Amino acid sequence: MQSKLTAYLESQRRDSNWSALLNPFLYEVFATLGEEQARHLLVNAGIRAGQDLALPACESIAQLELEANLHWSRLGWGLVTFIEHSDYLEITHECIPAQAPEYGSFADFLQGVYQQWFRAAGAGDHLKVHQTNEAHTGVFSFRLVG
Repeated sequence: MQSKLTAYLESQRRDSNWSALLNPFLYEVFATLGEEQARHLLVNAGIRAGQDLALPACESIAQLELEANLHWSRLGWGLVTFIEHSDYLEITHECIPAQAPEYGSFADFLQGVYQQWFRAAGAGDHLKVHQTNEAHTGVFSFRLVG
């Protein structure tokens, strides 16, 4: 039986040419705004994208994960796993395209997307998505915590 990761990788054989535009753009954003403001802008862009890529109403975390992965699969932007713990929800996003923008920038963007999706799912504004790892490995870890 194929693993979820293997099945995803086999389904995503396509070229990604977005780095020719996005990497220079992100360089200029960071150079012009500075790191703190640039990261804030990318989180906000992710929130906007989360609104544009709204998930349908879901009855469970498992259903949210399924719906999120349908979006990521259509875009070729990897896959996500949600794991419930007693005091937080672990969010692991992996398999981004090889030509994706600089890792830290993509992590900030994803943070905003997940923040919006969980806000819309009923988490409100008191639960926040936070990055929990250095975003240079191609695997992004976040936590939804109060």
